[in-house]
Amino acid sequence: IIIPARGGSLRVKSKNTRKFFNTSLLSLKIQKCLKIKSSELIVSTDSNKVISICKKNKVNFFLRSKKYSGSKATMISAVLELVRYFNSSNNLKLPRYIAILPSTYPFVKKTSIIKALNLLIKNKNLNSICSYSESLLHPYDFVEVKKNMEFNKIKINNKGKLSFERTQDFPMVKVLSGAIRITKTEYFLKFK
Repeated sequence: IIIPARGGSLRVKSKNTRKFFNTSLLSLKIQKCLKIKSSELIVSTDSNKVISICKKNKVNFFLRSKKYSGSKATMISAVLELVRYFNSSNNLKLPRYIAILPSTYPFVKKTSIIKALNLLIKNKNLNSICSYSESLLHPYDFVEVKKNMEFNKIKINNKGKLSFERTQDFPMVKVLSGAIRITKTEYFLKFK
């Protein structure tokens, strides 16, 4: 399990170390992940404050390079840096699966994580599994702003917004959630 916890969040300052129910979001996520017995946990960070929380919780951490810590760095680039580090170290064994569980989703249940992993293990043709949730907005309501606003741009099963008289008849859509992302390690190895 990797908990990505960059120190320099732009939208929500210090979100990983922010107090939540008398502890930090990161500490909550660490405690939840430690309950998953068959896994190793590592926090990927560039923050001394995060490292302090890791030490307090007796959890391993990986100090990201500056290249993968800035505001333009992606979560996947930080994971790939960690995978490359593990792969190049003789005494570190890569796991078969990597779960990316950000601290900003503190209410994910341990059973949901285990269920997602078991589903991925069972479906050999999949590389990854991700969580999703109900969408608060339907894509049919999106508009494209150019010189003039354009709507009815998105089609689902070859039908757009104008194909329906009532919004209740719109096809159900879900939105990807970053709460759970589990991927076969061999998939990440393709991007050395």
